[in-house]
This record gives sequence, C-alpha cells and structure tokens, in this order.
Amino acid sequence: DVVEQVLVEATTSGSFNIIGHGIDDALFDRLCTATRSFFSTSLEQKMGILVWKQPRRLRRVSKRIGCVNS
Repeated sequence: DVVEQVLVEATTSGSFNIIGHGIDDALFDRLCTATRSFFSTSLEQKMGILVWKQPRRLRRVSKRIGCVNS
C-alpha cells in the first residue's frame, strides 16, 4: 500500500520523494511557496492553527505519527 510506504518513510527517515505523480508544476510551486511561508512564521502563529479544521483523515494520520496531542 503506497500510503503505508509513505508513512513508514516519513516516520523513519523523515524524508521521501514521490515521482510520476502527475501534479502540475505550477500547483507544486504554489505548495512550496505556501510551505515556506508557513514555516517562516513564529511557533506561536503555527500553534494557533486549529487542528479541528483539518480533514478527518489528516487528523487520524497526524495522531498516528504523533503530530497532534488530542
């Protein structure tokens, strides 16, 4: 299962690459820009993001890998 492979890599090595995904380069560039913007904010601002606004599946995965305390 691809999801399980990604989860294993993300939690063991902390890094992974997925190739052949078909994601448009412009969309990927926007994602990178948003990611850099998020991680350039203070810890207080990051912690202010409400986890309950995330999709249910993301919350379950986040809890499973220890990213969410609730």
